[in-house]
Amino acid sequence: MACRRSRVRSSSAPYCKIFWHVKSLPHIKIFEIRDFLKDENILKGLGFLEILIGGLSLLILLVTCAFGLSTQTNNVFVFVALTGTISTLIGIGLLKFNRLAYELVLYFSSVIILSKVLILADLIQLNGALGTVIPSPLKSWISIFYHGWIIFYLNLSEVKRKFVD
Repeated sequence: MACRRSRVRSSSAPYCKIFWHVKSLPHIKIFEIRDFLKDENILKGLGFLEILIGGLSLLILLVTCAFGLSTQTNNVFVFVALTGTISTLIGIGLLKFNRLAYELVLYFSSVIILSKVLILADLIQLNGALGTVIPSPLKSWISIFYHGWIIFYLNLSEVKRKFVD
């Protein structure tokens, strides 16, 4: 049954209990939210966050390797070095409003969401070589929400227009 607001409040007239007292809630305009999302500082923050994630991955990798603390196999080392470098370069590209960086972050975010869903569904498993202190299911859900937000945000028409070829 559709949620509708009845003018007469009776037990026979259906109404939406959640939105019955909407007038008592603070007034938030959709346009104000959209104006906030158009702000270039969000894009710059996303670019800096990508640089931070990639840069920290590379820094930790190099420090553990330099002090002989790394227990990773060569293929894991190359994977972390490659993803850290790509993340850093994408972040730099986002700061410059580069179209290729825009398309790459959308692509990689989609791939990450798909891989996390497959991990949560127990269809694929990691061997534990990429160890972290955060529990795997929590890390997967955080990653899904973060990358889902990136896809949602970057697909807003106002944001798309900021990226040039």
